[in-house]
Amino acid sequence: MTSVNHICHLCEEEDVFNAAFVWCVDCETFLCKDCERHHSRNKASKGHQTMALNEYKKLPSFIVNIKSRCEMHDEKYDFYCKLHGAPCCVKCIKDNHKDCRDLEPLVDVLRNIKTSAKVTSLDKELSTLIRTFETVGKYLNSRITNLQENKTESLKEIRNLRSSINNHLDEMEKKNSG
Repeated sequence: MTSVNHICHLCEEEDVFNAAFVWCVDCETFLCKDCERHHSRNKASKGHQTMALNEYKKLPSFIVNIKSRCEMHDEKYDFYCKLHGAPCCVKCIKDNHKDCRDLEPLVDVLRNIKTSAKVTSLDKELSTLIRTFETVGKYLNSRITNLQENKTESLKEIRNLRSSINNHLDEMEKKNSG
């Protein structure tokens, strides 16, 4: 998808041009941070699924370009024809898709899109966790190496001290026996 700066639809109606922050899948509306906050608290839209703008931009163009109303019949799209790769209203099904077997409710198609956005989000979280574990692993390995070096150095000092004590005891024994 091309890099387009999306504007909050609600603000735009008031001739204010705030950058969009999320896409509401249910309303098919771009929202800025402030409008998204109100949107998520409003009784009517509280349960709506939103998608971060960067995730929306990753959607295939055929999904993004799906309109909510049929241009031919001015009816709400209710189905998606997998055979033709097109959304359909009830009249479209009667006129053009009566023999099509792969009609899926558009709600289910959108639910799958929501799920894929969640999978993408989960994938990012897992990547972050993996990086964190790798960082912790490197830190622990460096600590182990450091401890091994300290152990080697301590053993060397103990041997030197023991050798020095043994030499001192040998000298004392020579003095006292001779």
